[in-house]
Order: sequence, then C-alpha cells, then structure tokens
Amino acid sequence: MTLSTLTYRRSSLPGKAYLAALALAGMVFYMFNVLTTLKGDDMLYSYIIGTDYVPIRSLAGWLKSLPGLYVQENGRMANILTQLFAGVLGKPVFDVLNALMLVLLLHLVVVHVAGKARPVAVVAITMLMIFAVIPYPGETLLWMCGSLNYLWAATFTLYWLHWLHSRRNSRLMAWQQVALFLASWVAGQMNEAVTVPVALGLCMWLVATRKRPDAVLLTAMAGYSLGVLLIVCSPGAWARVRSGDVNLAGSAAWLLGRRLLVVGYKAVIYVFPATAVLLMTWEGKHHGWRKLAADLWPWIMLGCVLLLYALGDSKKPRLYFFFTLVGYIYTMRWLYCRYGSRARLRRAAAVLCALACIYPVAAVAAELRAYKAYNSAMVARIAAAPANCVLSASSYRNTVWSRRWIAPNYYDSMLYSGYNDLYERYYGKRHVAFVREPLMQRYLSANFVAGTQLVPLRSSHSRLVDTVLAVPGSSYSIIPIDSAHLDKHNCGLDFDLDPVHNRNTETPAVYYYDNKIRTHNHLPFFNIFHRGRCYLIVPAVERDVVHLRIPVVSGGKEVWVDLYR
Repeated sequence: MTLSTLTYRRSSLPGKAYLAALALAGMVFYMFNVLTTLKGDDMLYSYIIGTDYVPIRSLAGWLKSLPGLYVQENGRMANILTQLFAGVLGKPVFDVLNALMLVLLLHLVVVHVAGKARPVAVVAITMLMIFAVIPYPGETLLWMCGSLNYLWAATFTLYWLHWLHSRRNSRLMAWQQVALFLASWVAGQMNEAVTVPVALGLCMWLVATRKRPDAVLLTAMAGYSLGVLLIVCSPGAWARVRSGDVNLAGSAAWLLGRRLLVVGYKAVIYVFPATAVLLMTWEGKHHGWRKLAADLWPWIMLGCVLLLYALGDSKKPRLYFFFTLVGYIYTMRWLYCRYGSRARLRRAAAVLCALACIYPVAAVAAELRAYKAYNSAMVARIAAAPANCVLSASSYRNTVWSRRWIAPNYYDSMLYSGYNDLYERYYGKRHVAFVREPLMQRYLSANFVAGTQLVPLRSSHSRLVDTVLAVPGSSYSIIPIDSAHLDKHNCGLDFDLDPVHNRNTETPAVYYYDNKIRTHNHLPFFNIFHRGRCYLIVPAVERDVVHLRIPVVSGGKEVWVDLYR
C-alpha cells in the first residue's frame, strides 16, 4: 500500500483518550497564551494604518484601517484579523481562540496522517515535535500577529485541503458554491508563506496527474487563488520588496547556488523536510514515480521549496514553519501507513511522548512567566519616566527556551529602533529611546557633543544634514539635525565602507551591536533629544566610511541625504 493510495479501515467517533489529549494540549497552550505579552506589531495594529496613530476603538475604525493596511503593509488576511483582535476584541479573546486553533491544528494533523482513525499517539508525537523542532513557536504559535500569520493560516489551509478531499465529486447548491468561494478566498489570503506553496502544489499536481477538476475544486481553487493574488499584488507587499525586507536580489551564482544551500540547510536542521524528501525518493523508487506523483503532498513540498528559494531568506525561522509542518505530515503518514496498525506500538509512543512533554511544558511556562515579569517591569519604567523618556537599554536573558518561545520587545535602540515612535504614542511620551551605558553617560552630561571630532564629509543636502561628529573610541557617531526633519517611519541608513581598506581588513568580524559590518550595510539608527537639541545616533563613522545615506523629511516628503568622503 503506497501513500498515494492510502485507505483507512476504521471509522469511529473520537475516543475519550483522544478528546482528553486534545483538551490537555488546549489547556497547556491557553496557559502559554495568557503568559505571552503583546509585541510591537500587535501594538502597531491597534491603530488605524495611514493615520497619525489614531487608535481603533470600534468596528468602524477597523474597517477604516483596511485600505491603509493593504497599501502600506501587505494584503494578508492574517493582519486584518490582527487589527480586529488588537483594536476591538482584545487579547483575552485572542488567547481563548488561539488555544482552540492549536487544538484544531492538532486534530487536522491527525486527520491528514491517519484518515478516519484517531490515534492519541499522533497527538502526543505532534506536541513533542512542536516543543523540539517546529521553527520559533514563540512567534508562530503564541505571538498574536505571528500566530495569526502562521498557526491560523496553516490551520485554515489544512482544513480547506481536508474539506476538498472529503467532498470531492460532490454537488453543491448555488449558495454553497458562493460560500465555498468566499471561505477559500479567506484561506488563500491568510499568509503567502502558507498559501503560495499550496496553490503552486495544486496546480502542479493537476498538470502531473492530468486530472480534470470538478466544479467544487474549480470554485475552491478560484477563491483560494484570488486570495493569493491579492497578497502578491498588494502595494504594501511590493513596498517591502523594494525596501529589502524580502530578499529577491542577487547574482546568478547566488540564485543558483547559495539560495539552494540555504533551503537545503533549513530542511536538514528542521529534520522533517529532509526526512520527507528521502521518504519520497524511497517511495518513487519502490512503488513507482507515477504513484508518487498522484499524491498531493510532494507537490506542496515542492511549492514550499520554490517559494523559499525565491525569497532566499535565512534569517527568519518563521518562514520555514509551514515547510516543516508539511514535511512532518508526510513523514508521519509514511510511518502510520506502515506501523499504525500495531496497537502496542501506538500506546507506547503515546505514553513516552506524553512523558517527554512534561519537562518542556514546565520549562516553557517558567520562561514565559519570567519574561512577562521582565516586560511588565520595563513597561512600568517607561510609564514612570518623564515625557522625554531616555532609559538604559535592556535585553532579556538568552536561554535555550527563550530563543524559541519568547518573541521579545526591543528595549535597545541601537539594536532596533523601529518601535521608538510607536512606544511614544502607546505610552503617551514625547520621546522614547533606550541607550547603552557609554551613551547614557554622555546623555547625562552637560555637553552632549563634548570631545567629538568633525568628520570631513560632503552632503548632498547641506541644508538638512551637514555635520557628522565622531566619538573617539566609541561604536557610534552623532549627527545634529533639526527635529522637524526627523523621518519617523524609517529607522535604517545605508553605510558603505572603502572596498579595499576598511576595518575588516585586519579584523574579519567587526559588529555594530548585532549587525556585522560589511562593505555595504543597511544599519539601524535613532534620534535622541538633549537640552532642546536633536541628534541622530549612527554607527561609528571612521576613516574607512566612504558613503552614508540617511533618510530625513523635508516639505512633508522623505528625502535621502548622501554624505560622501
């Protein structure tokens, strides 16, 4: 029996043990959700996009925000739902629904793995997989914005695929066709990291198997494809591409070589994609490639590879969430097809995996509780600070569990300053910045620019920026600027070194905090107010810097100022 022709002999209602396992998993994740704090994106989406931080207080405000969200951010349905929860329904409602969504995901994994059977072992193994392997569960399963983009998107799509499989060759009334189209549209527009691979996989599967889709499949694919297209064609998505947020640039060697290595490396470290590819190869050799091609899951896996290859992003683990989930489902189907009939083996696997989950549950809960206390203390510090809020930078501890389960807020402006302006509005401050100790000492002094040295650079807009001050022995430089020219919507500058003689010639790995200095860089910067004057804090402008490009505002428009050696 091959995977592509897998059938199931049992058909029964879920047993008590199965329902108890799902309920226990739901309670665990509800506890995790309650302990998870809001992140900057959740705060941002509580405001009407396209306005000067006007909060969403009703469904009318939520609807008003949708055009700005589509044009300025992206076309994801997941972010539309984020605004609904962040601005109207609130986090307590999200915590309940997110835990239920995790339960539904577990159930759908069982359905896709075991058909009509309801083995507790698959639930227990899946929970252990979540704790041990799934990429960045703190972002993909708990964080409000991230969970809606990945957990909810994957769950909607898995249900959509299951519904299509169970209702194939059936007839629907006109209103049911309309409902199917709309539901498919919502599922397809959730998040492109999930829906693009599925849409590609379905199309390739239809071509490979030469199947003629019936009316139900055509309606569902039309709605799903419309959702995908609305994401791909959204102005906000292409704005992210142009800003470099999505890595689509590179030479032919990069496209053909290094990107493939990135995808292959991720497939190995997340275990199940690589395992699934090996099993697919085994299936093709032993049962025929035609039978393998009749199975939809290899085509969805190929769709994941194509999308990740195009994006070429090795720095965002959450992008590999659905890739890992697809590999896991295929691997578990293969194992269940061969060993699922062995009751003793299933019971042993269920007990052992359930026991193996006890320590991770306790450790993750303790880590989430500790971070929530840390974050509450930071919020209290911000609330108690004066209107011009300049605080010592702070970062949460780096542990095995925090790296996977904590989606932290940034309280270090030299590491990331994109939320500074948001924090100002959210906490009612005139200015917010988090600075490290050397800069804090300078901030507390009477003369902010004492001991600095003028850097000889030519400015393309000397009326806006004409002075760069180096701070000997420090990792930052200072640029005086009129506060009217601050660009509140851009926190990154271009920073280019001499390609031959630069600070990396003798020391191969020089960092500006967490950013490795290269010949061409896009690095964070931020502003700070000191005694009525405004200054930009930028990476150290040493003798090897040949070009700086800084975003400012003039006449209500964004202007990039070029500074040349």
